[in-house]
Amino acid sequence: MKAVANTISRDVKQLEQSGITISGKKLYGSIADITGDNLNSHMIGGFNRSFGPKVFHPCQFCMTTSSEVQTVIEADLLQLRTCSSYNEQTAIIEMIRKQLSVYSVVKKSL
Repeated sequence: MKAVANTISRDVKQLEQSGITISGKKLYGSIADITGDNLNSHMIGGFNRSFGPKVFHPCQFCMTTSSEVQTVIEADLLQLRTCSSYNEQTAIIEMIRKQLSVYSVVKKSL
């Protein structure tokens, strides 16, 4: 899977930076969305792929705990994961592997 992801990442970077020429016109592009079920979305994002009760933060979009997710009624009350918090969490787990269970992030996504 990593080889495929690396190839796609390389091609998308080229499309973003250099573009392609079609019929004499230079076109640039990128990926706006990746669609998948929870398991595959978690795999692509580098999140824990288990949704059992022992996973502390089972959601890829917020920092709600496994116990809180059973009682939260309003989405506005959730602490959302941000690009910044995701980068901080992946940096921490790269240094301290024991923190995997704290953030439910397994590795940094490409």
